[in-house]
Amino acid sequence: TGLDDNGIEAVPLLAARIIPGGIVTAKTYHQLLETMLAELDKTGPLDGLLVAPHGSSVSEQHSDMDGHWLATLRQRVGPDVPIISTLDPHANLSQQMVASCDAIVAYRSNPHLDQKQRGLEAASLMVGTLQGNLRPTQAAAFPPVAINMECQLTSEPPCKPMYKRANQLLQRPGVLSTSIILGFPYADVEEMGSAFIVVTDNDADLARQCADEL
Repeated sequence: TGLDDNGIEAVPLLAARIIPGGIVTAKTYHQLLETMLAELDKTGPLDGLLVAPHGSSVSEQHSDMDGHWLATLRQRVGPDVPIISTLDPHANLSQQMVASCDAIVAYRSNPHLDQKQRGLEAASLMVGTLQGNLRPTQAAAFPPVAINMECQLTSEPPCKPMYKRANQLLQRPGVLSTSIILGFPYADVEEMGSAFIVVTDNDADLARQCADEL
């Protein structure tokens, strides 16, 4: 809806889902990656890419599986094609994910009741980017913190005050999006932990300042 209403055609490429479980085998991940790239090549040039990794996938070869395929996607399309991502707050955010995307928007509720709203938010950022009205610029902060899964209810402390602060930052001129990554503490990987993301309109210093405040 967010794209159609602005005259932008959506071109679906690939959807792959699985319930939480063990490590993804190298063979399976290779097949998924090659399928994605083949679909991308078959489609031809695209103006932008909306992606929706979960954010805590782990494969036999890549502990940061989502970061790896996002980086591969960035390498394939080059630096000028905007990549805007939604993300599950149970992600284990990595620097590779952040570097591969122009903007990352995480769901703001656990349980996840706002996936559609965040999808529309990501679509709105893409519309503004393609129309030349926005230049999403993001920064992430990685405090040495892991939040117990039983304490990740967003309507209760300790999460509720963090979301209140994140909502306050949205009132600052130039701030487009704020995200809290709660993390997935059951994943035994280096990237495991909580994080914060702030997206601004072409203001790297503001993004960094707000992410660090969170």
